Amino acid sequence: MARRATFRELLGRGAPLVMPAAHDALSARLIERAQFPAMAISGSGVLAARYAMPDLGIAGLADFSAAARDIMAAQGLACMADGDDGYGDVKSVARTVRSNESMGIGALVIEDQARQVKRPGQTAALAVVPEDDIAAKLRVAVATRDDRDFWIVGRTDAYGALGIDAAQRRAELFLRCGVDGLFVAGVRDPGHLARIGRSFKGTPLAVVMQGGDDALSVRELHAMGYTLIVYPLVLLLPMCRLFADTLTALQDAARTGASPPPLADATGALKILTDAVELSRWQGIGETS
Repeated sequence: MARRATFRELLGRGAPLVMPAAHDALSARLIERAQFPAMAISGSGVLAARYAMPDLGIAGLADFSAAARDIMAAQGLACMADGDDGYGDVKSVARTVRSNESMGIGALVIEDQARQVKRPGQTAALAVVPEDDIAAKLRVAVATRDDRDFWIVGRTDAYGALGIDAAQRRAELFLRCGVDGLFVAGVRDPGHLARIGRSFKGTPLAVVMQGGDDALSVRELHAMGYTLIVYPLVLLLPMCRLFADTLTALQDAARTGASPPPLADATGALKILTDAVELSRWQGIGETS
C-alpha cells in the first residue's frame, strides 16, 4: 500500500477536508472508493457496529484498536481517529498514542470529558476533568509520538458543561500544551461556531456535523475557519434505517406468506459490494494463464 498522505500535506492544498466516518472495514473501503482524501474513524460508530455498545466510556483501547486495525488495513487514506480520553491516566495515554501511530493513523483526538458521566457523540457534556489533568495528558501525547506528522487534536467538551468562555479557555490551554489541532465539541450555535473560528484562525480546527435541515454547509464552515469537517454518522444512520425497514418488510412477508419487496437496483448493489471486497482480484490469485 502506498504511503498515506499526512494531514499537514492535505491541508496545505488550501481546501477543507470533508471526512465521512468509517465504522468498519467495508465502510472504510467505500469511502476510499468514493475518492475522499481523508476519513475519520468514529469511536461511537465503531462501538455500535462492532459491539452493539454505546460510547459511554465502557470500552477500552483494545476494543477500539481491534476495529481500527481492520479499517486501516482496508484502505490507504489519511485517518483521524477517536482516542477517547486516552483510556486512563497519562501512562494509558502514552500507550494509546503508540498504538494508534503504529497502525498508521494520522491524527488522534483526545478529549477532556469526565469518564464517570460521559455522554456519547456531541451530546452536551455534564462535566470535564480538571485543567491540570487534561493538560498533563496532552503534553504526554505530544511527547510520546515519534513523528510530528502524527497529529494530536485536543477535544474539549467544556462548551456543554461550562459554556463558550470556558471552552475557549480550554482550547487556548490545549494549544499551549502543543497540540496540532483543536475540536470544541457540542457547538451548534452559528455565532459561537464563528467566534471559535475567529479565535483560532490558522489552527487546524475540527467540527462535527450530524446533518439535518439546519446544518451549515462546507462552504460556510470553511469560511468560519474550520478545515477538518467530520460527518460521523453519515453512513451508520442510513444503514440502520435501511436495515430496520428491510427486516420489517421481510417479517411482514413471513407473516403473510408473500414475497418480500425486491431491492431497488439489486444488480448495482451487488456490483458495489463485489468491487469493494475486490472479488475479482481474490479470484485471480493462483490462476494460471
